[in-house]
Amino acid sequence: MAASKKRKERRALERAQRAAAIIPPDVMEAVHASAPPILRLVRSEGAFIPVESASAGRASENIAAVPEEKRSDGMVGSPQGDGAVVTTIADRPAERSILVDSIPPNLVRRSFDADEINPFLNDPSVYKYAAYEGMGEFDLAPLLADTRNVLLMADHGGMIFHWQALGVYQVHTNFLKAQRHYSGPGTYVLNACRAAYRWMFTNTDCVTLLTLIPAHNRAASMFAPLAGWTKEFERKNVWPSVEDGLVDMSFLALRYDDWVRKTPELMLAGRAFHNQLEREFERHGAQDKKHPDEDCHDLHVGACFEMIRGGQLDKAVILYNRWAQFAGYGQIEIVSHNPAVLNIGTALIQIYGDTFKVVKVL
Repeated sequence: MAASKKRKERRALERAQRAAAIIPPDVMEAVHASAPPILRLVRSEGAFIPVESASAGRASENIAAVPEEKRSDGMVGSPQGDGAVVTTIADRPAERSILVDSIPPNLVRRSFDADEINPFLNDPSVYKYAAYEGMGEFDLAPLLADTRNVLLMADHGGMIFHWQALGVYQVHTNFLKAQRHYSGPGTYVLNACRAAYRWMFTNTDCVTLLTLIPAHNRAASMFAPLAGWTKEFERKNVWPSVEDGLVDMSFLALRYDDWVRKTPELMLAGRAFHNQLEREFERHGAQDKKHPDEDCHDLHVGACFEMIRGGQLDKAVILYNRWAQFAGYGQIEIVSHNPAVLNIGTALIQIYGDTFKVVKVL
């Protein structure tokens, strides 16, 4: 007891000494000198930091410097009592965020061949989580004979999207554990899954994804929130696992609105659409009635245009108009399905494969 009391007293004294210590600004500068400029957290009072004006930040533009984020009160740092200014995280994001698309749809491909996915499902490392007690080998040939069901393959595995109802699919994710020499396995599987969700939401009628995770699959339980899933509820002792008997089951969902909000890469498609629209107005010798650049609008325009390119014209217009009405933007209207022509308020545009042309300025 006496030794414990002495340790507590010594620790309290050390904490008091650390709290009373004052670190000169030049020492703090030396500590951070090896960090890249974007990571420098402390500077001496009065030091000059140049601020360069940045362009709008469209994905197609060459941006030489990261634009400085501005606080809502116009400040980028807060003064401290010791004469140093410590930069803080901005209260709101930069006006135009800079993005890299890490989940291109070509990370996955649709397959109708069960022989591609069966070996992964029957691998012992996957089978023990995917199968139930008393089950034989997997063979997805009968499931894939129904073309409403979708198999998307990637490196080291694939995802099965089992049609449940109009717009609703249940997801089964099956990847082998990556080899030690494989670079970034966790990141790759996450990106492949997000690319698959992107493919489903933009190339099918999908508006809701569902999945089930048994309690003994701890890796999947930790992975799911990173991929955007929300746990809806849990049931106790309902899954007859191969090795652990009856286990609990978690029921998760990923809905369209949540997916859009958690997929900032869609903004790139929205910005590309707006860039093309500006070029088309210039081609017609007209001036686009531009609205302020907003990430939220780019996000939903991107989702809409990707659905149009994926052959989901009606779905794209319905979901975009639902958001636009809520957000205070104008509605769009289908003028013709074949050819695909839209009235976007300022122009009639005709879809040509992955792009479009303005056929009439309004």
